Amino acid sequence: MLKYELKRLLFDRKNLYFFVIIIVLSLYFVNSGIREYHQLQDYKSQFLAVEKKMVDNYADYMQYSGYGFRVFFQPCAPIIFFKNSTVYTDIEGKVENTEVIRIYKPLKGKKLFSNQGYFKDFSGFIYFTGSLLMIYLGMISFRTMARIKFELQFVNLATLYIKSTVIRLFYLNFYFILLMVISFVWSYLEGLTYTGDIVRNLLGYVLYTLLLLNFFYFMGLLIATILKFRQTAFIWMFILWIFFIFLVPEI
Repeated sequence: MLKYELKRLLFDRKNLYFFVIIIVLSLYFVNSGIREYHQLQDYKSQFLAVEKKMVDNYADYMQYSGYGFRVFFQPCAPIIFFKNSTVYTDIEGKVENTEVIRIYKPLKGKKLFSNQGYFKDFSGFIYFTGSLLMIYLGMISFRTMARIKFELQFVNLATLYIKSTVIRLFYLNFYFILLMVISFVWSYLEGLTYTGDIVRNLLGYVLYTLLLLNFFYFMGLLIATILKFRQTAFIWMFILWIFFIFLVPEI
């Protein structure tokens, strides 16, 4: 059963194309995030040099309190995976004697998802393409159930459903976990460091992502089961996918 389900996943050219495209583009977004993070470090060095030169020109603490000083909010290393989905990436602020931090790029009250441009980073890309892949695979999982039952010679159809679903989800979850591990290791080799707290947060992100992707898989499976694998099932698949991917985040 394990080998049979693996064959069903990989020997379908459409599935194989999907898997390869997701890997290539995911690594592209990781590389893009790494480059921007290194650029941010260079900008930080320039920022500190300018601020030091300006502060050195202050004659006393009265000028210091009057003119204030700027602060630079530096994100931690995992920003490379969420660079287009976060509240800030390079926000600067200014502290004055009024004890108010003035933020140069306020995003309060704005719809971050549409304001930032949707799926232009690693996490957004996995959210977009991963959910589409999973709901599609859920749709077609049992489209040829009669043939599968004949080939595997299962007597109990319910047992076949359960075993096939569990094994498929095992392979698919392993695929996405492997993709994320490769991305994290690559960023580490590029000089990014991760503390224990950051690693725990990343593990939480991995768990959340897998739960989300599995949700879409079961949604596709449910649609196909209710509509008996009719052509309209694919229409409903896209309607629900668009609703959860584009509309729900804007609520």
